[in-house]
Amino acid sequence: MKSSSAEKTAQLGESLITRKFSELGFAVRRQNERDYGVDFHVELIDDEQATGRLLALQVKSGDSFLRRTEGDSFVFPYDSRHHRYWMDHSLPVAVCLCDLDKDHVYWQVVNCETTVSTGKGYKLKVPKDQKVDLRSLRALKDILTPVVPTSRYDILKDSDTSVGKTKRCSLDILVYDSVTKSEIAAIVRKITSEYAKSRIWNHETSGPRHGDEDHQVVWTFVYRSLSDHANTNPVCLSQWVDDELPCSFRPLPLTGENIGHGIIIDWKTSYLELGQLTLTRPSKRVYISRITPIIGTIDPITKCLASSLNDLADGTSSETAFRTLTAEARGQISQIEQFVRQMPWPPVECRDVDRALQSVTASLSNIALIFSAVGMTKWDARARRYLALDDIKAAEGYLAALRYESEKVQ
Repeated sequence: MKSSSAEKTAQLGESLITRKFSELGFAVRRQNERDYGVDFHVELIDDEQATGRLLALQVKSGDSFLRRTEGDSFVFPYDSRHHRYWMDHSLPVAVCLCDLDKDHVYWQVVNCETTVSTGKGYKLKVPKDQKVDLRSLRALKDILTPVVPTSRYDILKDSDTSVGKTKRCSLDILVYDSVTKSEIAAIVRKITSEYAKSRIWNHETSGPRHGDEDHQVVWTFVYRSLSDHANTNPVCLSQWVDDELPCSFRPLPLTGENIGHGIIIDWKTSYLELGQLTLTRPSKRVYISRITPIIGTIDPITKCLASSLNDLADGTSSETAFRTLTAEARGQISQIEQFVRQMPWPPVECRDVDRALQSVTASLSNIALIFSAVGMTKWDARARRYLALDDIKAAEGYLAALRYESEKVQ
């Protein structure tokens, strides 16, 4: 099947973009969210080291994008949907117009000063003398994401959340002063990248099996104050998963914005203006009404797994029988995990309830993983029994705490 003329033009433009930015010392990475207005992320490389300073690119190729001009500029019209997406993006966004005949790439950053409302949409003026070349290198560097000094944030807590042979960690980050959305994203990228390559392991939970491995999953939770941290009220959470981690070991994907380096960030607040955030939480009554049915589902699942695991441990049941008897219960766990993941942040008075709910769900999910098709090949029967018994004990404890905390707040 032959490529259309438009597809060939787009491919030539992408090759031109890659070459031009690479010549200036940028790493160029194609993005998957191209339909939403970002084709590439480029990162400045300094002395063969990645700097963490990024720029998002929207690329347009061909003569049709160079026909409309005003004075010494090309005019690029676009709609309100793209305008909102680009203006709200954590990375600065530049529109690049590719002149394939002249081998030029013209660029302009999207911001309040460069865009003009047309009533029905917007237009961006791209100067004809602003090309991706050495003369623009300083200007390009000036619009990259910032470098945030370590004095602007602290890591309050780093937790080992490893499961089986999958090395995971979760980080609570406190940011200081008037940190912008772009700066928060820069902090998350820096810390995530550092921990992704960290080989520190927790003697009590990780064990030596993780001692010589990089992390494969890193979560971060960002807070603007100690009070927000105490109330489990983060500005955002993020998730990074190693590309080489098998699908069967990957956590549920996080929905949000790609801020570079494969990190997805979910902004839990709306930025009404710089430094001001709002957070919508359900009332206590609404929150309890939502979790009560799920508690009713978790209870029989936990009892089923506990009883069957005890039979397996004392030799009165085989592992084949255990998997058959618990197949339905284990199948329900993934549905519960997805439901809990999609729950809104709890009201302050229900934060202990939510922690217990998250904990019991995680313990049950561990058991489902241990006895999944992948788990049956990763661990021997003795290891599976040992790990599962430890997790069911934890699940029973968390379930008791969940009942107690939910009754206490009603």
